[in-house]
Amino acid sequence: MKDAELAERIGVLIGGPKNVSQATHCATRLRFVVKDDKMVATDDLKKLKGVVQVVESGGQTQVVIGPGVGEVYEALLKRPGWGKVAGGEGGEQKKQGFVDWLFGLLSGTFQPLLMPLLGSSMLLMVYGLANQFAWFDVDNPSAFWQVLLAAANSFFRFMPILIAATATRRLGGTPYLGATIAATLLHPAFTGLGGPGDVVDFLGLPLYVYDYASSVFPAILIAIALSYLEPLLRRILPKNLHLVLVPTLSLALLVPLAYLVIGPLGVMLGNGLVFLIQAAGEFSPILMGIVFGATFIFFVMFGLHWALVPIQLLAIAAGGDPITPMAAAYNFGVWGLAVAVFLRAPKGSDLREMAGAGALSGLIAGISEPMLYGVILRYKRVFPMIIVTGAVGGGIMGAFQVKAGAFAFSSLLTIPLMTPTLGYVIGIAVSFTMMFVGVLVFGYEAKGSNDVSTAEAAMESEDSAEPTDDQPSRAALTLDGEPTLASPLTGKVIPLSEVPDPVFAGGHVGAGVGILPTDGQVVAPFDGTIIVAPASGHAVGLRSSDGIELLIHVGIDTVNLAGRGFTTHVKVKQDVRAGDPLVDVDLKVIEEAGYSLATPVLVTNARALGEVTLDAGDTVTAGEPLLRVTPMREDASSS
Repeated sequence: MKDAELAERIGVLIGGPKNVSQATHCATRLRFVVKDDKMVATDDLKKLKGVVQVVESGGQTQVVIGPGVGEVYEALLKRPGWGKVAGGEGGEQKKQGFVDWLFGLLSGTFQPLLMPLLGSSMLLMVYGLANQFAWFDVDNPSAFWQVLLAAANSFFRFMPILIAATATRRLGGTPYLGATIAATLLHPAFTGLGGPGDVVDFLGLPLYVYDYASSVFPAILIAIALSYLEPLLRRILPKNLHLVLVPTLSLALLVPLAYLVIGPLGVMLGNGLVFLIQAAGEFSPILMGIVFGATFIFFVMFGLHWALVPIQLLAIAAGGDPITPMAAAYNFGVWGLAVAVFLRAPKGSDLREMAGAGALSGLIAGISEPMLYGVILRYKRVFPMIIVTGAVGGGIMGAFQVKAGAFAFSSLLTIPLMTPTLGYVIGIAVSFTMMFVGVLVFGYEAKGSNDVSTAEAAMESEDSAEPTDDQPSRAALTLDGEPTLASPLTGKVIPLSEVPDPVFAGGHVGAGVGILPTDGQVVAPFDGTIIVAPASGHAVGLRSSDGIELLIHVGIDTVNLAGRGFTTHVKVKQDVRAGDPLVDVDLKVIEEAGYSLATPVLVTNARALGEVTLDAGDTVTAGEPLLRVTPMREDASSS
């Protein structure tokens, strides 16, 4: 699906721009602050091809796309009405608890700064390596190195200005007014009052002089103060004077307040958080690494890892950030998983493609969300494995007391930012290897777990017929000729890969096609015996006299309807003739419930039979030829 088409569908399913107060994005997710959750078609969003997952967290509806999220976001903004809510100018936000509000503020403040933050960090790495290897004279650097340093360090030096702008915008204020107030903290007229820690008299009040360059919380507190002051001024002042008096009074009131109260309070808050991190590290760096490495998956799962950014930046300014290396233990475990799944997954499957892309984007760009939502949360067996891997790797990082010298995503490219480098490499190597070997040895699927579709579960349910001596086994079967299987439904034929369920689409249940039914009657495609007939009626399985097993799964996730809209005419072990009614389906019930009508028709024991190919056109009528089974050669079956 193209970016423009995906953006259009997401926009509609999120409720349109009228339902959105703010639309932003980070490295992998579109983030929406919606006004009415009931208008969001979450289930349909999850089914869109190109959407990895949908998460509700931090007061946001987060649509996980992956590394290509920027292009989808830009395409969305080109749609009518969406430009007005980009960044947060779409009206009042829905009510939030304090925790959701706080995490939303922190993540919304730093997401727009992601690109300059990472770019500056990478240039600082280059400058640091050049300094380490004495590629230039530190006391007398050339213009080239001076320019490089300016490009690398300017973001961090003037960071309070940028933070104030994005935080103010997040809170619904005028961003450049917030940035201007924060800029006064860096103005020479203020910094020239004295050295850091000096106290000067301001109308009889003590004014503490601090170095606010690279600070975080003073700017955020300024944005919060402005978010209350600006609306108040607009309410009490005449409307025709807003343009002049609102900014004038905001500056006149908040700049002194920033010098006297807000700035020092922000410094104290930042120092307190750094002290807590250092205290935890001094108490037991290994324990801290174990706990953080094991739990970082939950921060990423709910999109809360962005709230850690200000703490990481403060720790870097104080001498080094221990959080990034500990998080890397989880990240490299994910990429060990990705490589292992790529090697184990069936060739040509969507899972293999996803794992390959996840491994590449992770190891090079440091992005784990595609694997988290596409594999870890789908195949529950690997979930405890990744927690243990993160704990072990995090403990190693703590033992070596590894710290990051600049903000960065964990990837192969950012290894030089970590010190001691050897300890970091050992930590990520152990995490990667543990997960890689674990998945190769134990696999990623667990029988009966949530990673199998409802159809597979039905095949193994207590309703299924027990095999008897006269029934063909799932070993290689011998067929007469090339049997043709009739269609059990009337409708449009679609490739199996277009069925909006990764298990069906990946061929994990069986080989076959999908049908978009236009008639609600499901009939027997051949003479045989019913082997699957759950009470919900959403699926029917048959076995022919020569051992062909066919599954008809009406719609996707329709088991959730609990039988509503389905009338079943057969039961397990019942013999049927071709054309006999199996199930009557009210297609409107499925559509109104928001589920897809796509119906997989699958030969579930195809591997024991041979090749299954399409024997129909774009549309098919019940009873007409649909699939052809070409038996495998005897030498292939015996190998």
